Order: sequence, then C-alpha cells, then structure tokens
Amino acid sequence: MAKKVNIEEKMKRIDELIETLEEEDTTLEASMKAYKEGVALLKDCGDMLEKMEQEIVVLTKETGYEAEDSE
Repeated sequence: MAKKVNIEEKMKRIDELIETLEEEDTTLEASMKAYKEGVALLKDCGDMLEKMEQEIVVLTKETGYEAEDSE
C-alpha cells in the first residue's frame, strides 16, 4: 500500500523542484520533468485545500459557529 503524502511534504517537494529549475546546469529534459511533477503536485495541493475548505464549511454549518472577522 502506498504511503499517503500530506500537503506539507508535497510543498517541500515543490520547493525542491523549484531549486532544480533554478540551477543553471539542469538539462532541458530534467527541467521539463521537474516542471511536470511540480504542476501535478500543485494541482494535488489545490484539490486537498479545496476539500479541507469544504469540510470547514460543513463543520461550521453543523456547529452554527462562525469565527469573527479579524480585520
């Protein structure tokens, strides 16, 4: 069974990929591979955040509690 990767681990990997892309000696092929992986990870992170936001909305409705605006 594959280990489920959390959002923090995915963000760390994205940072590593950015460093790879910023290196001057990275080949075009390696850059493209890193870019594709990064795009996929960003989509995964966005999906995870959207799901969490939906869960928060449901919990807020269920409890009737809404935090006050901090602005």
